Amino acid sequence: LNPGQNAVTLRLATPLGNGTYQLQAKDLADCSGQTATTTPFDFLFINIEAAGEFDILINEFMADPNPSAGLPEVEWIELYNRSNKWIDLQTLSISDDSGNPKALSAYLLAPDSFLVLCTPVNAPLMRAFTTRILAVPSLPSLNDDGDVIVLSDANGLVIDRVNYDKSWHTKPSAK
Repeated sequence: LNPGQNAVTLRLATPLGNGTYQLQAKDLADCSGQTATTTPFDFLFINIEAAGEFDILINEFMADPNPSAGLPEVEWIELYNRSNKWIDLQTLSISDDSGNPKALSAYLLAPDSFLVLCTPVNAPLMRAFTTRILAVPSLPSLNDDGDVIVLSDANGLVIDRVNYDKSWHTKPSAK
């Protein structure tokens, strides 16, 4: 560290893997010669990777929340990260058949984990069922009788796509 600098650059022989590490600074002195005691610093390193096709799935969704079947009467979309990657959702967008993608906010989706997308006004209602919620201000409204939900990246690569139809939930006795 040179005088006037407040950063240290570490050059590692091998890249860090995901996990918790401890950094120790020893025999550091300021410009006046004051020596600091050895202080360990624990930190978590996460290698954030780009989502590829089918890394994240549109796992469940509620397009027609009435009747509610015990859930809040709100629309939501559940994502599942089936990969071994940590993925920042701010690199992705969600759209419906209107084709107008809505950017997602920053959120690190861990490997093998789920997350519910809903509007900010509906987030408090969904918290009774899960704490893993990302409020999306302009979440596309899903058509009750059928629509297309598309999760894509900034380059337009489709990560997952679901084309649903009202008949998916028609009871056999109702035919």
